[in-house]
Amino acid sequence: MLALEELAADKVLALFARAEARDLVDVRALAERFGWNRLLALAAEKDTGFDLRHFLDALRAFDRLPPAEFPLDRGEYDELREEVHACATNTRGGSTRNDRFSVPPVSDSGRQRQLRDSSSNQWQLVSLLTRKFNVDFGEPRGNSGSHMSRCRLVILAPGHRRALPSRVVCPQGAEIDRRRQSAPWWHGVMSGRVFKRGKTWSYVVDVHGGRTNRRQRMKGGFPTKREAERALRGVERAIDSNSFVVPTDETVGDFLVKQWLPAMKPPTLRGTTWVEYRGKVNTHVVPRLGKLPLQSLKPSHLNAFYADLLSAGRADGTGGLAPKTVREVHVIVRKALKDAVRWGHVSRNVADLANPPSQRASAAARRRTMQTWTPAELHAFLEHDPEDRLHYAWIVTATTGMRRSEVLGLRWADVDMAAASLAVRQRLASVDGRPELSEPKSNRSGRVLDLDERTVAVLRARRAQQAEYRLVCGPAWHDLDLVVSREDGLWIHPDWFSELFRRRVAAVGIRPIRLHDLRHTHATLLLQAGVNAKIVSERLGHHSVAFTLDTYAHVMPGMQAAAVRQLSDLVAAAGAPIVPAGSDADV
Repeated sequence: MLALEELAADKVLALFARAEARDLVDVRALAERFGWNRLLALAAEKDTGFDLRHFLDALRAFDRLPPAEFPLDRGEYDELREEVHACATNTRGGSTRNDRFSVPPVSDSGRQRQLRDSSSNQWQLVSLLTRKFNVDFGEPRGNSGSHMSRCRLVILAPGHRRALPSRVVCPQGAEIDRRRQSAPWWHGVMSGRVFKRGKTWSYVVDVHGGRTNRRQRMKGGFPTKREAERALRGVERAIDSNSFVVPTDETVGDFLVKQWLPAMKPPTLRGTTWVEYRGKVNTHVVPRLGKLPLQSLKPSHLNAFYADLLSAGRADGTGGLAPKTVREVHVIVRKALKDAVRWGHVSRNVADLANPPSQRASAAARRRTMQTWTPAELHAFLEHDPEDRLHYAWIVTATTGMRRSEVLGLRWADVDMAAASLAVRQRLASVDGRPELSEPKSNRSGRVLDLDERTVAVLRARRAQQAEYRLVCGPAWHDLDLVVSREDGLWIHPDWFSELFRRRVAAVGIRPIRLHDLRHTHATLLLQAGVNAKIVSERLGHHSVAFTLDTYAHVMPGMQAAAVRQLSDLVAAAGAPIVPAGSDADV
C-alpha cells in the first residue's frame, strides 16, 4: 500500500518560500505515474470518504525538487498529514454528493465503489490546502461531468504574482477560463451561504488565502432569499473578476490626506502641481466630503459638492467659485479615485459618473476673467521708461506669449541670436513660496519660438549688461545662466516679478491687467492680425488648436466679418457679381 511518506516524504512545501513556485498540476499525470488504483486505495485505507487526490495533487507539485530543499522534519510532516486527514474525514455520517468535486467510479474487488464527500468538509480541506500550499482550484467546464480529474490546480507560492494564462486546457479537453491576470490577496477559495435572520435574509462569504487565512463579509436586510442569493452571486462575480474590495470604514479625508497626497509628492507630480492639488484638497474637498466613508461615496455626493462650490465655494464666504476652478477640483477628485480603484480601496470611480461644470462653461468663465490690451495700450506699456532694469523682460514676455515661469526660467543656452529664436526648456515657478526650477509644464510647452528684430536687439543689450554685472560682482556672482535675473545673477522671485509688472502698469497709466493677460494679449493680437490659429497654438504651447480656438472664441466674430469682406473683395476684383442667397440662381 502506498503511504503518503513514500509519495512526498522529502517534497511537501519545498516551494513555499520560492518566488518561482507556480505550477500547473495534472491529476491524470499523477495517476499515470502512480496509478489510479493505488491512489484511491490510499483514500479507502484511510476511510475518509473523501477524494484525497486534492492533497496528492498538491504534493505532486513539489515532486521535482531534491530532498535537500525539503523544509519540514518528519514530525512536522506527520502533523500536517494528520491535519489534512482530520479535515477530510466525514463527520456528518450520511454525506451529500458534491458534483463539483465528485470522484469517478472506481473498481474495487470486483464491485463499483463511489466515494462521496460532505460539502462542508470539502470546503474545509480546500481551505486548508489554500492556506498551507496557496492553491487555486480551477473550475471545470462542460456538461460531461465535474470530476476533479478534468481539472488542473494552480499552485501559488506566497507573494508570487506572475500573470496566469488566459485559458487552461484540462486533461480531458475541458477548458478553464482564467480571467484573473494576477493574484490579489483574496486569490484562493471562496465559500458563501445565505440564511434567515428574523424576517429578513442575509448572506455571509468567506474568502481564504493570501495575507490572512480568512476574511469574512456579511450583509443582511434582504426581504427574500432570492435577493440575498442574487447579492451573494454578485460578490462571487466580483471576486472572480478581480474587482472585489475589502469593506473598510476609511473616510474620503483619511484616504486623500494620509495616503493619496503623500504618494503624489514630487517627483510623482511636479512641485507646483502637487501644491495646487494639496491646496484644493484641504480647502474644498476635505471640509465638505472628508467625513464620508470612501466606499459609500456616490455620484450624487459629488454633484451636490460641485453645486455647493459653485454657489458658496469661496473660502472667505463671499460667493461661489468659477466653473473653471470647480472643474479643476473635479479633475483632482477623479484622479484620486482612479488611484483608489487601482490600489484596491474602491471598486469603481464614481467621479466618472458625476456631472462637473462642462468644458464649455469653464472656457466661458475663463474668457470672462481674461482682459487684453489694444495695440495702442501695449505700445504705451512697452515704450514707457526704457531705462527700467526689466524693460527687456517685458518685451520678451509681450512678443513671445511665454508664461511667467517660462520667462523667468529662460537660459542663455536656450537663446540662438543667429537664428533669432529661443527654446523653452525649463521654468521657474513658486512652490510653497520658494522658487523652483523644473521642466516645462507639458510636452507641448517645450517649444521653439521665433523672435522679431527688436526682441533680438534687446536680448543682445541685456547680455552685454549682464557681463558688466558679472565683473562688478566678482565672486558674488551667481552663475545660473538665467536671462532674467537680479544684478548678482540670482533668480527673481515669481511673485515679485508680478508685483513689478503691476507697478509699471500703474506708472504708465493704462488699463490694469494681470501679468498672465499679457500672454492673452499676444494671442489675441495675432489672431486679429489673421495669423493661422495653429501657429498661435504652437507659440502658446497649447495641447491642441481646439483649446486655443475655444479660449479665444471672443476674437472670432470680428475675424469672420473680416473674412467675409476679403471674400467679397476677391470676387469683386474678378469681375463676377455676388448672387444673393435664396435667389433663382440657386436653383
